[in-house]
Amino acid sequence: MKFNEICKNYKKLTVDEEKVLIGKAKAGDVKSKQELVNSVLPGIVKSAVTHKQKYRVNLEVLDLISEGVLGAYHAIDTLGIVTGK
Repeated sequence: MKFNEICKNYKKLTVDEEKVLIGKAKAGDVKSKQELVNSVLPGIVKSAVTHKQKYRVNLEVLDLISEGVLGAYHAIDTLGIVTGK
């Protein structure tokens, strides 16, 4: 899958949808966590590609994306929040 396809395939959530999913994620619903992370995935991908190009980071783009996804899961687990806005 190309990076620009990722941005098209995952929809942004409304604030109300995020609140519902965050509540379910806090209760331990894995699908809700995954849906929250998928909603911010386009931002993670764009950020990873930008950092790779602009700062000439010595990591592969997929590694940067993986770190971003792990960070999103960590934000959900510890803070109970992750937003794409």
